[in-house]
Amino acid sequence: MTTNSVACTNDNNATACGIAAYISIKSFKNYKLAFEYAKKGCDSKDSYSCHVVSYLYYSGKSVRQNYKKACDLSDAESCVAIGMLY
Repeated sequence: MTTNSVACTNDNNATACGIAAYISIKSFKNYKLAFEYAKKGCDSKDSYSCHVVSYLYYSGKSVRQNYKKACDLSDAESCVAIGMLY
């Protein structure tokens, strides 16, 4: 566990959740854990965490691909993808 994952889990530090999500993806390729951290941070209104959640919905890594959910989190690429479907 990293310092950020501990701060996210134990202290409900939203910014630390976003950082822990980033580390989970870049260092460990653990998208499921990244989603858990990012979702927790996003629920606390951390913009970077929401960006990570959006990316995971857009890419379909660890969660079912969902352009609408990604777009709802303000991911521009997802919004464009939805527009192209119509």
